[in-house]
Formats: sequence, structure tokens, C-alpha cells
Amino acid sequence: MEENLKLVGALEKLGTRARPITAGVFTADYLEREKYGLVGRITRVDKRPIEASIRAGALPILTSLAETENGQILNVNADIAAGELAKELEPMKIVFLNENGGLFHGVTGEKLDVINLDEVNLTDSFSSASSLTFFVRNTIVL
Repeated sequence: MEENLKLVGALEKLGTRARPITAGVFTADYLEREKYGLVGRITRVDKRPIEASIRAGALPILTSLAETENGQILNVNADIAAGELAKELEPMKIVFLNENGGLFHGVTGEKLDVINLDEVNLTDSFSSASSLTFFVRNTIVL
């Protein structure tokens, strides 16, 4: 969450209206609670907080945190969260930003240049190290 707030601050300093969205988008169940603790598997995506931010003229900046039905905050895999969000929003374009220099196929390990969202399952096909996700109009930037 700290990185989320730093990014929002940096964007605001550059003149971009940005808003942190740290909760309310992802709902999750525990992923092997005894083994992983506070780590979750996304069960639902609510795009309304993102759409409200965009309607207000602000760039929504998300974290890879989810809530259980009981309100417990869980960490979720950022790549899986991005994929689930993309499926829900159905954007025209997605841009991935990460420390690995790109997005890699989860099975072959091949670096990908282009992804056709109609041809792939985002949650099963990719691996990368992205930790922040944000949206620009019809483009998702991860």
C-alpha cells in the first residue's frame, strides 16, 4: 500500500490527478490459510470503484489486496489480479510495466510482445513481477 501512495503522490506532482484505490475491488478466499497465511485467491471483482474514479477525472491506482467476505485483508498475486480485472473491464488495450522488462508466457517462458485478449486466459497464461496496476481511459497499465 505504501508503494501505491508513493505512485499517487508522484503522479499528482506531475500534474496527473490520481486516486489510490486500496480496497473494494477484489474479494478473495484464503489460499491454503495454514500454509500461506494472509494470502488469497480472487473470487470476485467489483469494477465500480475504478469506474467512479475515472468518471471523477482521476487515474485509479490499485494495490494487489483483496478482502474476504468478513472484511479480512489478504494479499493476492498482482498478475492474477490484473488478469481478473482485465477480464471484468474488457479494455481495448493493456500495457504491462514491471521490473522484468516485459510479460512472459506462464508455460513456455517466452517474452510476449502482443496479447490478444480474445485468445487467452489471462490468469493461466502469464507470469511477471508487476505489483501495481492503474488505468488510463480504455488502457490498463499494469
